[in-house]
Amino acid sequence: MALKTFNTEKEARNFFKYATSEVIRFAFLLTDESLTSLAKKVPDLLDYTDTNGVIDYNDNVNTQLYELFGINQKEQQYIHDIVTLKQNT
Repeated sequence: MALKTFNTEKEARNFFKYATSEVIRFAFLLTDESLTSLAKKVPDLLDYTDTNGVIDYNDNVNTQLYELFGINQKEQQYIHDIVTLKQNT
């Protein structure tokens, strides 16, 4: 199996925006650092180009992911609190 690399620096930057969003950072926390559960808990868009049709990387990625996954305000606050707590420990 070949390792997937990005075709452009822009794709890599888009992936970074995605991977550092609150929703995805929270999903990473759910894996308990277990690589076997990573694919089950952390959604992968597979396409990090600007034309992927799911995320507009020139806009707020957090807001788009919360909307995409149907995460309400209370759940958003919980995710934010957990990510912030883990970030500060």
